[in-house]
Amino acid sequence: MQETIRGVIVKIPVAGSSKICLLTREYGKVPVVVFNQYQRARMRLGNIVQSFVQQDQYNMFVADSVELIAQPHVHHHDLGWFHHLLEISYFFCPMHQPASEVYVILEKSLSLLQVHYEQKSSWALVQISLVGCLLILFGFYPPAPFEIVLNPINRLLAMTIDFHQPQNLELLTCSAAMLQEHDLDQYHAWLLACIKTHPRISGFKTLPFVYKTI
Repeated sequence: MQETIRGVIVKIPVAGSSKICLLTREYGKVPVVVFNQYQRARMRLGNIVQSFVQQDQYNMFVADSVELIAQPHVHHHDLGWFHHLLEISYFFCPMHQPASEVYVILEKSLSLLQVHYEQKSSWALVQISLVGCLLILFGFYPPAPFEIVLNPINRLLAMTIDFHQPQNLELLTCSAAMLQEHDLDQYHAWLLACIKTHPRISGFKTLPFVYKTI
């Protein structure tokens, strides 16, 4: 039976392959075969796409047509951070398990790429807070001072609010700014310690760009 799915591209095809990987609300991380070469060539990491699909006997989705819904704005020079979120999601999300909250963080982060320049002073704190919020969804527990900061941000992200609205963006940035009251080196160490527990840590490519010291 054909159905419509929407997801964030967390893995693009390797050379000679027609398969991408989507992170969706309903199915979590799923492989999607896109036979249309023209559509496949236009796909980029972080794009939100919608497609008519059929599920085959190998538990893989086969796309009939793929529509681009949203894409990162590359001129903001924040793709390293956004790709880091995508990479964490790709490696830590299990296949075929609902991942609504993870999808929401990726979707909200994509929208924030369009508006963060209005809040330059606190944008870096928003970025690292969202990495922590994502890791919490995968079962990692931050030290108590950071948990007090991150849990309200996760609740804020779960709400259906538009961060293009100045008051909503200000609420997010003020919440993230509370990280400054604590030891940020300790916070970064916790982020890295969580990520390094993954058995395929050697496959992570974004760590040097985000954490600089690796």
